[in-house]
Amino acid sequence: MALQDLGVSSPTGAAVGVDISAALAAVARCHKGPSAPASPQAGMLWLDDNTPSASVWTLAQYSGVAWITIGLLDTVAGTFTAASSAIGAALLRAADAGAARAAIAASPLAQAGAGVGQVVSISTTVGSAAVLPAGGIWEWFVVARNAAGAVVGTDAGIAAGGATIASIAGEGYFGRAKRIA
Repeated sequence: MALQDLGVSSPTGAAVGVDISAALAAVARCHKGPSAPASPQAGMLWLDDNTPSASVWTLAQYSGVAWITIGLLDTVAGTFTAASSAIGAALLRAADAGAARAAIAASPLAQAGAGVGQVVSISTTVGSAAVLPAGGIWEWFVVARNAAGAVVGTDAGIAAGGATIASIAGEGYFGRAKRIA
């Protein structure tokens, strides 16, 4: 069915009814067709049934200036993918929270157990080195204190597991480390 501009071009008789019926059919079909309606109005929807393919259609809405893609309707799979962002689509398709975090490249959540996301406390006595747990890659932060307990400095970084991250005579350290790989 051809796209309809929603106008009533026939001023009298049965032709008025035909024009009104065609306009209502266009609205009911979301102006489905391979080209945009000729006289769009702000807020109007258009279902492009040939972009990007004959089985994956594009749903767009007219802003009053341009057609803005809302999403893609896959008529074979029976799915709709919002076009607002790739991240949003990845989150919607994720099977669980872990998969969602991985899909958007979010850092792992803190956990007490071993592995990526593990968070540990760092605490040494004055004169002892601060050493990361073995394995993986860690992001860390430490505060240095002297024998009187006064803070004398801070340091942070990323290092391999097992690395000595701070070791100055006369200082002790406290802080945290999180395994990131």
